[in-house]
Amino acid sequence: MAYYGLKKPIVAKRTAAGTYDIPQGGLVQFARAIAFNVSPTFAEAALACDDDPHGEYEKEFVEADVTLGTDTVPVDVNEVLFGATVSASASGTGAETNVVTYKKDDQANEVGTAVIGDEVLHGVKKWVAVFLPRVKYADPGEDFETKGSSITYKTPSITGKAYAETDGTWRKRAVFGSEAEAVAWIEDCFGV
Repeated sequence: MAYYGLKKPIVAKRTAAGTYDIPQGGLVQFARAIAFNVSPTFAEAALACDDDPHGEYEKEFVEADVTLGTDTVPVDVNEVLFGATVSASASGTGAETNVVTYKKDDQANEVGTAVIGDEVLHGVKKWVAVFLPRVKYADPGEDFETKGSSITYKTPSITGKAYAETDGTWRKRAVFGSEAEAVAWIEDCFGV
């Protein structure tokens, strides 16, 4: 298999009941995807017995580091992801603008996260849908740079931790013959 594309990053706030707050119009792609990385961490133990260094061996999922790079973090997503406050404010010109206020006691929300990647295997294109049911992201901060004699794009990467459900599920992955099938599967994972 060879991965060569990424699209449709979707997040939805998770409720205490384990469902998701879905906006009125349905799931919304919150930005354009640049990169997605999931690195699981495992607790491991080996017991040497009868001269066998691996007489007993256990390996359990602990958590996963998640990095999602996008072209932007839209104003309204700051509230969903990071617990920041979004409010409207009139500027000096009378125009209304959104203001995001971050407070020291803000708590990140658990969200479900999904993306679709492109894969080719033996010349056949497939769409890989990945769903993480429980992720907590951290505020990416700000990173600006003067353009000087050349332009360098700076894009945000949000990082977080993925955790397992009570039944042990921490990630779901499915491969489809069309992007529409992958989107429908993601909607089902979110309970749409």
